[in-house]
Amino acid sequence: FAQFPNVRMIVDATEVKAEKPHDIEAQAEFYSYYKSCHTIKFLVWVLPNGNVARVSSAYPGSTSDKEMFLACGWIDLLKPGDRVLCDKGFLIADLLPDGVTVNIPAGLWGGKKQLSSEEASYTRKMSSARVHVERIIGYMKRFKILARTIQFSDLRVVSKIAAVVGYLTNFQCDKL
Repeated sequence: FAQFPNVRMIVDATEVKAEKPHDIEAQAEFYSYYKSCHTIKFLVWVLPNGNVARVSSAYPGSTSDKEMFLACGWIDLLKPGDRVLCDKGFLIADLLPDGVTVNIPAGLWGGKKQLSSEEASYTRKMSSARVHVERIIGYMKRFKILARTIQFSDLRVVSKIAAVVGYLTNFQCDKL
C-alpha cells in the first residue's frame, strides 16, 4: 500500500442469489441486471492488513453501490486524511467529507479506446491493492450458507449471516 498511503477502507459490493419474490414490486427491486437474476447485495470493508472491518446490511439487488455506501453510514467513520479504495461503480467522491480521498481504477469512459501508460500503471497498482477485498469476498462465498440461493424467509437474518461469515474470514490464516 506504499502507493496509496492512509488507506482506511478497501470496499466492494457483492451479490448472492435470492429466490424470486412473489410480489411483482419486490421482483423488480431484487432483480440484478448485472447478475441477470434476483439477488441480495452487501458491502464489504476490508482493512489494508486483509481483515474484514465491517459488512453492511443486505440490500435488494437493484440497489446501486453508491446508494448502499450512503445508506450504511460508513461515511461518518471517515476522517480527513483517510483514503478509500473502491471499484469503478463507487461514484462516491461527492459524498465524502472534506479531506477524504477516493481512488477508483482508470476506465475507458467517454469513448476512450485505450488507457494511457500512466493510467494503465495506476490501474495495475489499484488492482494489486484491491485484490484483498476480492479475495475476502471469495472466501465469504465459500461458506455454503452464502453459496446457496437465499430464501425469502431468511431475509430478516441474511445481514447478520453475511456479517458473521465476513468476520469468520478474519481467522483464516492464508488470506494474504
